[in-house]
Amino acid sequence: MNYFSFLFFLLINLTIQAQSWGSLLDGTDWQINDLYADTLTGQLYLSGRFEQAGMTEVNGIARWDGTQFHSLGDGVDYCITSCPTVRSVIQFQDEVYCSPTGFSIGGIEPNGMAKIGAQ
Repeated sequence: MNYFSFLFFLLINLTIQAQSWGSLLDGTDWQINDLYADTLTGQLYLSGRFEQAGMTEVNGIARWDGTQFHSLGDGVDYCITSCPTVRSVIQFQDEVYCSPTGFSIGGIEPNGMAKIGAQ
């Protein structure tokens, strides 16, 4: 077998095994700033300026369980056409931490960081 035949069959094999992208339900209605994957529980946490995730009102912070989106508490306050930005999200021990900017979250003033019990 010559070099070109080998390369041809290699490229065909790679094309056959290629993966394709798919959407997660209806996605979000605005930008996502951060994703955190909790590999122990199989949850994916999202933060950003979105109000909706998969037709669920989540207000800037959400959890994806592999099937559907869930809200984390009431999320960020003052979502009108889009939510104030939640810059990052992470889980530590049994609580989820986030950094909302400029507005309250769940009715409290976070002073740069807020937490909620793990869902």
